[in-house]
Formats: sequence, structure tokens, C-alpha cells
Amino acid sequence: PACGTEDLELEISSEREGEIESGQLGCPSCHERFPIVRSIPRFTPPDNYANTFGFQWNRFRLTQFDSHSRTSISRDRLLEQTRWSDEMLNGATVVDAGCGAGRFAEIALDMGAEVFALDYSNAVDACWENLGPHPNLHLLQADILALPLKQTSFDYVYSFGVLMHLPEPQASFDSLVPLLKAPDGRIVVDVYGKSWMTRLNTKYWVRPITKRLPMGFMFRVIQIGVPLILPIIHLLERIPLVGKLIQRAVPIADY
Repeated sequence: PACGTEDLELEISSEREGEIESGQLGCPSCHERFPIVRSIPRFTPPDNYANTFGFQWNRFRLTQFDSHSRTSISRDRLLEQTRWSDEMLNGATVVDAGCGAGRFAEIALDMGAEVFALDYSNAVDACWENLGPHPNLHLLQADILALPLKQTSFDYVYSFGVLMHLPEPQASFDSLVPLLKAPDGRIVVDVYGKSWMTRLNTKYWVRPITKRLPMGFMFRVIQIGVPLILPIIHLLERIPLVGKLIQRAVPIADY
């Protein structure tokens, strides 16, 4: 809570097989209340600026999962970015800041970590569908700038492809650092690179328009447009020397 107390009172409305499904966490000092909805404590309002992310990850909750795609893309990225090993994470406490549907949380759990995964959006519901209930997974819907986690309590913190989407990226990074145990806690964050080449990406030109369109309408445009545009991207790839550069004029990234 804003008052800073660390002692919250738990009120259980319903539980099933040891998992609290609904209830609330209450502050005895300032009387602020935080609901537990679908087994997840909610420290953010249900409607917020991250609604489109929540829609995206609930609609396509398995898209980026190694276990679903039968690849090692997420695992390779986690290991390459962090240089952490199975031995380091086994039994460690880890914060996944901006977990989305849980693609990296899945890897950290497989490596033996106890994972505290949070997201500002209701993508946490997709994460629960994918990974919960898991004895080492603790999910919460929360704001990185107002973390309901005790400081100096975690061995590792990671946040991949998240902070540049937030209103205050630097302040968000600064809020994560105090979570780490001293002196050996480690944090790894990555963000999109910024260069003269990225300024050519068409997505930055169209975003002032698309972000003002109704979400349902924009999704329909994408459903129709992407299958038509992908073949054009593949044709551009074949053009020697300039093909990759011309691709940046197309507002779709083909991974």
C-alpha cells in the first residue's frame, strides 16, 4: 500500500485444493484493499493503458512458448542475455517483471527457480492458464513503479522487452534494483535498440494513428492485412543488398 506497511491481512472468500481463488488483501493501517481474482492478487485497476497487451497475450497465450513451438527461442534468449545457469537459478528467488503470458517464467521454473511473476495488464491471467498452479510460481498483477514486494529479498530480477513500453522506463528500472539481495543480487534488463536505422521502422510512423483506433477494429485490420503483407515481405527478402532496408517500410516484423 501507499502507506508502506508490509503486514497485509488475508481474507479468503473461496479456495480450491490449497489455492486461494478469491478474497482480498487488506492493510490494517490505511484500510486499502486489494482483491484476489482468479487466484491472482490485483494491485492495479482492471482497466489501464496496458489493456492491448492483456488482450494480445490472452488471445495468443501460447505463441511464444518453447513448449508449444517446440523450439528453444525463449530459453536461448534468457541464457544469452543473463548468462545465468541452471545451477545458479536452482532454488533461487527470481522476479519476472513484465511476465506477459509467462514465456520466460516457464524457463526459470524449469531451471528450478522460485518465480515471482508480475505484469501490469491482465496478461497474468494467460500466465496462470499456462503455468499455474505451480508450487514455485507466485503471480501478481502489479505496477513496477509501486511494487508490492519486499526489498532486498530476491536473488535475481529480469525484464525482457518491457521497460521501453512503460511511461517512465528509467524510473521503472530504478524501482527494480532495490528488490535485490545485497551484495550478490543480479538484474538483467533489455530494451529495443535506438539508432538511425530504427527511426526508419514504419511502425513508429503509424503508431500515432493506430493507438487511437478501437482495439477490436485494429485487430480486424491486422487479421485481414497480415496474410496479405507477409508474402510481400518474403519477396523483399530476396532483393540483394537493399531488400532488408526496404522491408523497414512495411509495418510488420516477420520473425
